[in-house]
Amino acid sequence: MATNWRDLYAKCPFYLRCLHANGGWVIDCQGVTDASILRWRFRKKQDFEIQQRTFCCDKFERCEVYRMLNETFEEE
Repeated sequence: MATNWRDLYAKCPFYLRCLHANGGWVIDCQGVTDASILRWRFRKKQDFEIQQRTFCCDKFERCEVYRMLNETFEEE
């Protein structure tokens, strides 16, 4: 479920949410198990926005996390 407007535009099937937490910008992705989450933490909002806009919302097939998770789940 979307928690903010950025979540509405995400197309990556492994994307969970993004947020501003503990002084940093965060993107949460599905982990390698149902009980885990992979978290990207950015110090600069600009770096976070580039990652989120470029990969989560558009070219997710080029994202390192997407490729790793996609390969992992294809093997199962």
